[in-house]
Amino acid sequence: MEIILIQIFATVFFVGGVFLLIFWMIRRKKFLKQFSFNKRPHIDDFEELLSSSFYKSYSKDFIGAIEDINRALKLKPHMERLYFQRAKLKEELKDYEAAKADYTKAILLKSNYDVAYLNRGLIKLKQQDYLGAKKDLIKAQQLNKNLNEVGLFRREAEIHITKLNEQQKDIIDLFDDSGNSQKGNAI
Repeated sequence: MEIILIQIFATVFFVGGVFLLIFWMIRRKKFLKQFSFNKRPHIDDFEELLSSSFYKSYSKDFIGAIEDINRALKLKPHMERLYFQRAKLKEELKDYEAAKADYTKAILLKSNYDVAYLNRGLIKLKQQDYLGAKKDLIKAQQLNKNLNEVGLFRREAEIHITKLNEQQKDIIDLFDDSGNSQKGNAI
């Protein structure tokens, strides 16, 4: 009798273990399937496009991530966050003009998008458009007082603007026809 009970218990334990193993493998397969990006996402699956673009950008496949965001934009063209994400990816590719255009589009869709103003201002700072950078950075700081780093970048733009104004003044003095100009200052 005891041997029969032990055999029944062992059989139940073994069958239960097999079922748990099968259940675990099915769950694991579903879990891993969401990270399989070799297949192209369905064009009508917006959420899958977003997760695919996130994974690709994390994997440094910026071009693939931009392609996914472009497809997502066809589905939801008025989502400012998509333009912002695409701008960040284009910035990684050092395509600053396209990134600036996407930040501008995001700002047009959401006029109080403080981080878009900040990032567009930083691009303008890289491109030496100091007046435009200062304007965007001031707007970002007005929209969000907690953006502490804005002040530092704004001061950098102001320093360059001051230097430009001094250089322009020296050039004007150089070509000034009045008798009291110091023509050697600009050189």
